[in-house]
Amino acid sequence: MSIYRNHTQSPGNLPDASAIPQHYHISACTHEGKVRTVNEDNFTVNGIIGLEEGQRRSLRGRGMRAPLVCAVFDGTGGAAAGVGAARLAAEYATWLYSSYVKSPSDRERLINRYVGECNAGILSRYYSCQGSRGATTFAMAMLNGGRLHVYSLGDSRLYLCTGGRLYLVTNDHTVAMERFRSGVYTREQAQHSADRHKLTGFFGMEPADAARAEKYDTIHTVTGDSLLLCTDGLYSMLSDSEIADVLLSGSADKARELIDLAVMRGGRDNVTCVVIDCAE
Repeated sequence: MSIYRNHTQSPGNLPDASAIPQHYHISACTHEGKVRTVNEDNFTVNGIIGLEEGQRRSLRGRGMRAPLVCAVFDGTGGAAAGVGAARLAAEYATWLYSSYVKSPSDRERLINRYVGECNAGILSRYYSCQGSRGATTFAMAMLNGGRLHVYSLGDSRLYLCTGGRLYLVTNDHTVAMERFRSGVYTREQAQHSADRHKLTGFFGMEPADAARAEKYDTIHTVTGDSLLLCTDGLYSMLSDSEIADVLLSGSADKARELIDLAVMRGGRDNVTCVVIDCAE
């Protein structure tokens, strides 16, 4: 299964109006895995938070209309710090969603404010929490009018499944991938290096204004496309072909199927995903 980064369609190749999705079927799930006892991941779908004060929610084929703001978060720092950092990022995302609904044309200003306030808030509340430092990665999809806007920081990812093929849209912000992009590592070396877990970007960076989310080219989605937001606990357990097979299936609960498969493969980390199916 080939991977192509920053997949886009040029302005001269936009889908016709009949192909622009009008509805979305969303499934979302999070799981602590088979090794860890605490789940430091989280997700948000239009203000719905996956893990909040010990209560876990999941979505199975929930029907929604645009605009959408969906994201996954992978916290680090332990039971208090990592959990708190991921939950705070999800809570800030509920503000982002409500603000985006009111003013979709202000998307860039809103996402910049979200990133800045989220980083500062995590530093303030979880910089030193029970002897650990709290931080979290994130990958976010903002959808409106068939246009997909993607942002990420850290090694959580967004994949696009379109035309029967799987594409990785986001970049991993890790030492290993920085060395790959600079020519020091081959891709295979980067994938197996111990540096693949060393983050170069995350919420919780010093100073408070240090965090800079990566913005990707706008993607014009069409009916039949599927999007996958996930933490590294998913893609480290599954091959690209296994991920694609689930996304191309007719299941109403693709997120649960992906997580069950990752846990069956070993579940060495917390695992979280949000699947967005673009419908008519």
